[in-house]
Amino acid sequence: MTIDPTNHGPSNALPPPPRERGHRAVRPRRLTAGALGLVVLVGFAHGCEYRGNQQAQTPQAQPPGPPPQGYPPGAYPPPQPYPPQQYPPPGQPQQPAPTQPAPAPTQTQNTPPAPGQPAPPIVAAIGLPCASDNDFQCAFGRCIQGRCGGCSSASDCKAGAACSQTPFGMTCVYAGQMPTPAPTATTPAPTATTPTPPPVNDAFASARHACLERTNGYRARVGVAPLDLRRDHEPCTDGQAKDDAAANRAHATFGRCGEASQNECPGYPGTPESVVAMCLEQMFAEGPGEPYSAHGHYINMTEKSYKGLACGFFIAPDGKVWLLQNFYR
Repeated sequence: MTIDPTNHGPSNALPPPPRERGHRAVRPRRLTAGALGLVVLVGFAHGCEYRGNQQAQTPQAQPPGPPPQGYPPGAYPPPQPYPPQQYPPPGQPQQPAPTQPAPAPTQTQNTPPAPGQPAPPIVAAIGLPCASDNDFQCAFGRCIQGRCGGCSSASDCKAGAACSQTPFGMTCVYAGQMPTPAPTATTPAPTATTPTPPPVNDAFASARHACLERTNGYRARVGVAPLDLRRDHEPCTDGQAKDDAAANRAHATFGRCGEASQNECPGYPGTPESVVAMCLEQMFAEGPGEPYSAHGHYINMTEKSYKGLACGFFIAPDGKVWLLQNFYR
């Protein structure tokens, strides 16, 4: 390395050739035959050592082991050949695959057995518990020995049902139009307008007849149907008139005879027939309107929904008449 006096550091200039440095040039020497032979011998020995190490590292082949479990030694199954070609050769039409025969039809109740073949046994369903044929669960079957629904023949089923095979066994099922009850009459029976003859020993027979006739006459004025005389309630109505007179209060026993409404003429003087004429005229004179307390007698007398009337009478010890009218639907 040369020192640059102006830079005080290492110079990047290349050193001069050897001859310029004042030294003698070194010439390469030639290898002799002995040296060349030594080099070849060393290389051969190194190659043999490398090959020996490589053979030592190569794994040795293992001897064959026992065959897999399940086969005895030497008894491996031979390879199975593939099935022969199933396709037709070129130029020939493909043959259709053979069809399987249809299964034989299953024997049912409606299918007769083949000649000589015994008929299958009939197994009735268990059915449902019942008490009579009218039970709701016995819609199609008759109640036999406490059960209905299962059947062995058509006689176990009701009209319009049939004994048929089901997954539960032979069961009564719907087979057609069921019988229906007779239609209910929609036209009401004509209302009798002639009162029933009074009993022989009825002291108020003529008064009861007048009570019914005058009431129906007022109803006819407003276009309302007449009422029937309810003789079956007359004894009870007479008892109400007697007890109201004892209590000296109108309608004291209202509702005792099952009436829907009631009109009463309490303690009127006169005969029973004259009280009927006078009191009913006053009631009808109230006319329609509100409140009910002022027009109630007229409303009860002309109510369209009422069908029957019972008139009760009682003559108090002071001679006054107590008249009751009980109206029934």
